[in-house]
Amino acid sequence: MLPLAKQAAVSFERPELFRASIEFALTMQEVGGLSSAKQFFIDLGKCLSHGRRGTQRIEPKWWDKLDLDIADIILCHNPPISDEDAVHELKNRRHAEMSKERFRTRKHRLIHDAHAVCISLLK
Repeated sequence: MLPLAKQAAVSFERPELFRASIEFALTMQEVGGLSSAKQFFIDLGKCLSHGRRGTQRIEPKWWDKLDLDIADIILCHNPPISDEDAVHELKNRRHAEMSKERFRTRKHRLIHDAHAVCISLLK
């Protein structure tokens, strides 16, 4: 739901687009269940509060360099490399703060978000 929340946050200053995003989330509640819509609104709030102190913030832009590097590592290695090797590769790409746990979390989120976007496009 994070990509859809980011899309809504980016369109916040354009009422027609923002309203369409909110209506889509409410439709998801009817079709896909309450938990999906609830997560959308949680993510949207985090995106819109970006830059405010005391909030758990999410950058409202779609992807950052770390996301792109992780996607590159996931998609371009055949056979897939281990998480340990992926972390080493990310450190070589100037992501010094990367750990195996953080890599797994970001990788899981990217895969989950890609899946959610694909499902929403198929409906």
